[in-house]
Amino acid sequence: MSNKVQFGLSNVHFAELKEAEGVSKYEIPFAALGAVSMTATPTNTEVKFQADNNPNYYAAYANDGYTLELAMALIDDQFKTKFLGYKKDAKGLIAEDATAAGAPFALLFEINGDSEPIRCAYYRCTAGRPTLSPKSGTTPEAQTVPITVSKPFGSKFSFAYCRKSENPAAYEDWYKNVQLFTEESGK
Repeated sequence: MSNKVQFGLSNVHFAELKEAEGVSKYEIPFAALGAVSMTATPTNTEVKFQADNNPNYYAAYANDGYTLELAMALIDDQFKTKFLGYKKDAKGLIAEDATAAGAPFALLFEINGDSEPIRCAYYRCTAGRPTLSPKSGTTPEAQTVPITVSKPFGSKFSFAYCRKSENPAAYEDWYKNVQLFTEESGK
């Protein structure tokens, strides 16, 4: 049965993405605790062509991926050192390297629904630096990291999701390794 509504965010995982010579390979995903919220906004380029006195003779939108805002209770050190280029020294100091380029990754997560949860993946993400907005008192504040999503090398797919009722094996293995969409021939 299909969901009528969706709600909740949990089971956030990240998987390092290695890209070389037009081939993408994912490392084993690792969990990130403290998911608060996520907003994914599609980015599109509008293409219009005017002909026959019709300003919309041809109109289309190009899929340019997504921009995300991921809020977590805390953006942890593993995320910072793997994907943002932060460095850790022998004394345990962690520093932001302003010259480092971020590394791409897959973002895996789960959304609840009234009928069943859905597991999702954004296949190629790059992240910006997280917000830091501490306040006096004891009320926790979430940290937000901006993320840009695009398609990985050698693929035309940037996002996929799975329901347990449709593919129990892929659903159960979702966080063991990145589940890649396989297009059936002729479709």
